Amino acid sequence: MATALSLALVMTGCQLKLNNALSETGPSVTVSEPSSNHVQADLGEVTYTVTYARASNITLTASDIILSSDGGAGCTKSVSGTGTTTRTVTLTHCTNSGAAVEMKISPGTAADRNGKRSVASPTAKPVLVLAGPPAKVAFSIQPSNTSAGQSINPTLVVQIQDAGGNRVTSSTDSVTVSLLANPGTATLAGTKTVNAVNGEAFFTGLILNRIASGYTIQAASAGLTSATSSSFNVVLGSPTTLSFIENNPNSLVRSRCSTVFTLQTSDSIGNISPIGSSLAVNLSANGSGTALFYPTPLCTGAPVTQVSIPSSGTQAKFYMNYDTALASITLTASGGTSSGLTDATRPVSVANGTNSWTPLAAAPGGLPIRYFTSSVWTGTEMIVWGGNNSGGYLNSGARYNPSTNTWTLMSAVGAPSARAYALMVWTGTEAIVWGGAAGTPFNDGALYNPTTDTWRPMSSTNAPSARRNTPPIWTGTEMIVSAGYGNGSNVSGGGRYNPTTNTWTTMSTVGALSARRNHSAVWTGTEYISWGGYGATYLNDGARYNPTTDSWTAITSVNAPAADANNKAIWTGTDAIFWSGSIFSKYTPGTNSWTTLSSVGAPVARYSLLMAWTGSEMIVYAGTNSSTFVQLADGGRYNPVTDTWSLLPATGAPAARTNFTGVWTGTEMIGWAGYNGSYLNDGGRYSPP
Repeated sequence: MATALSLALVMTGCQLKLNNALSETGPSVTVSEPSSNHVQADLGEVTYTVTYARASNITLTASDIILSSDGGAGCTKSVSGTGTTTRTVTLTHCTNSGAAVEMKISPGTAADRNGKRSVASPTAKPVLVLAGPPAKVAFSIQPSNTSAGQSINPTLVVQIQDAGGNRVTSSTDSVTVSLLANPGTATLAGTKTVNAVNGEAFFTGLILNRIASGYTIQAASAGLTSATSSSFNVVLGSPTTLSFIENNPNSLVRSRCSTVFTLQTSDSIGNISPIGSSLAVNLSANGSGTALFYPTPLCTGAPVTQVSIPSSGTQAKFYMNYDTALASITLTASGGTSSGLTDATRPVSVANGTNSWTPLAAAPGGLPIRYFTSSVWTGTEMIVWGGNNSGGYLNSGARYNPSTNTWTLMSAVGAPSARAYALMVWTGTEAIVWGGAAGTPFNDGALYNPTTDTWRPMSSTNAPSARRNTPPIWTGTEMIVSAGYGNGSNVSGGGRYNPTTNTWTTMSTVGALSARRNHSAVWTGTEYISWGGYGATYLNDGARYNPTTDSWTAITSVNAPAADANNKAIWTGTDAIFWSGSIFSKYTPGTNSWTTLSSVGAPVARYSLLMAWTGSEMIVYAGTNSSTFVQLADGGRYNPVTDTWSLLPATGAPAARTNFTGVWTGTEMIGWAGYNGSYLNDGGRYSPP
C-alpha cells in the first residue's frame, strides 16, 4: 500500500513538472498547407488553418499575419473563427502575378492560463500568384519627347494586364498603337502592331514627322480596354541635309535669268532646321554649257561660285542662267564635308524660248468648266482646284503635267467643301487650300499632297475670320493672310499658318492694313508687302509686314500710284511691281520709294488678269478691259532692266477671258479656265523668247 502511494506521488510530481515545463513555453502554433498552391490575382483566395495547443486565449488579427514574397506580391489578409483551438486565415486580392507569397504567424497571438504568449509559427508553404484573364492594356514605359524623324526613345512598352493591373505573362495577344491626340497632323511611322512576349509588347523605331506639342498615343488589343499614353512633344531635329526647296525652278529658258533658287538646311525628314554658324555653299552645274550664278535678281552684277547661309539661318538664295539648251543638267550645292550636311542636287532642263503658245490637252471629264479657280506650281505640275460655274460651286481639281501634256484628277476624299476664291499656296510638298466662299465665306481648309494624292485637315484654332478676295503669300515656312472680304463686308486683321506644326498665329494689328479686298501682295524673302484694294473706296495705301518681329511698317505715299484695286503684283528680287494698266509702278522697300514705270507699248488697261514673273520679265495676259469691260485675248512682256514692253503673239493664244488662273514653270506660263460669257476649262502654255 505504501509502495503504491509512493508511486502515485512520484507520478503526480512528474506530471506537475511536465505541466510546468510546457507552461513555460506558452501555446504552440502550427499552420496548415494552403488550400491551393496558387491563387488568381485580385479575384482568387487561399485559406490556411492555424492550430493552437494549450491556448486559453487567442488574439490573432490580420496585423499578426506576416507575408513575404520573392517578387513583391501582396494580399489582403483576414482572420475568422472562435474558440481556443483554431483560426482560419484568408488571403484575397493578391497582386504582382508571377510572384510567390509565403505566410507565417507573428509571436504573441495566444496565451495559456499562466499568461505565457505563443511563439511565431513556422512559415507555411508558398502560394504562387497567377494573373487573371487579360482585361486591358497599359503603358509600362510611356513615350518621351522626341525629335521629328527620330525614333521615340526609350522604346515604348505596352503590357497586357488583368482587371487588377497585373501583367498577364502568358499573353501573346497583338497590340496596335496609333496617334490619338495629333496636333501636328503627323504620321506615325514604324511597326505599329506587335505580338506580346510574356505579356509585354515592345515598339521600337516609332517615328513622328511633324513638330507639335501635346501628342498622345493609344494602345489597343482586340477585346481589351485600350490605354492612352501621357502627353509628349515632337521638337525640331538637328540639320542633316542641304536641299533645294521644292518650288525652285526645274527648268530654265536658255540665256535668260532664272527665278530664285533657294537652298535650305533641314533635319532628316525635311523640316527646316537652322545651322549654328554661317556656312559657305559651293555652287556648280554639269553639262556642256556654261552656268553663271548670281546673288542678285535679274542676274545683275558679277557672277559667283559661292553663296552663304548666315549664322542661325536656314536659307541662301541665288539666280542663274545657262547658255546651252539641254534636256537635263544637274545643279549641285555643297557645304563641304566639314558641315556634316548632305549635298543638295537638282535636275534642271534648259530650253530654247520660242515666243509661242501651245494649247493644253483637253480637261478630263471630272474637271468641268469653271472660273474663280485657284492654282499653284509644284515644280513639275500645275494644281488647279475649286471654282464655280452655272451648276454651282466646285471642290474638284486636277494636276496638269506640261512635260507630258496630261491631266490627273485629284482625290476628293478629305478635300475642303465646294467653294470659289479659295486661297492657295505651295509649301514645297503640299498645296494649302484655305478660305474662299460659296455664297458665304469660309475660314477652314486642308492640305493636299500630290505625291500620295491625299488631303489632311488644317487646324481652325486661332484661324482668321472667314474671308475671300485676299492674296495669300508663302514665306518658306508659313502662309500669310491679311484683310479680305468677309460675310458682307471687308475685314482687317490676319494670321500666319504653319503647316509643319498645323498652327495659326494671329498677326499684330498695330499699323496693319485697313479693312479691304482685292489688294495685291508679294513676298520679299523677309517681308509681306501689300498695296491697294477696295475699302469704302479705292485705296492707294499699303504696308509691309515682318513675321519675325510681328510688326507692320507703312509704305510711303510719295509718288504712289493712284488708288486701284484688282491689280496684280510680282517681286523681282529688289522691287514689287504693281500693274493693272490703269497703274504701273514699282515699289522699292530698300529705299521705301515709288517709281512710275513706262507704259509705252503696254497692253490695254485691265483687271482680273494672269501675271507671271520669269526671273527677267513680267508677263501679263487676258483679263477684263477696265473701260469697256470686254474680256481680252492679248498680253505683253515687261523688262524691268530696259523699262520696255513687248506684245505677246496672238497666234495660238487662248481665247479671250477673265479670271485666267495660271503659273510660271521656269520656262513657260501656263493659263487655264476662266469666263468670257461662257465658263471655260481650256488653256495654253506660253514660252517667251
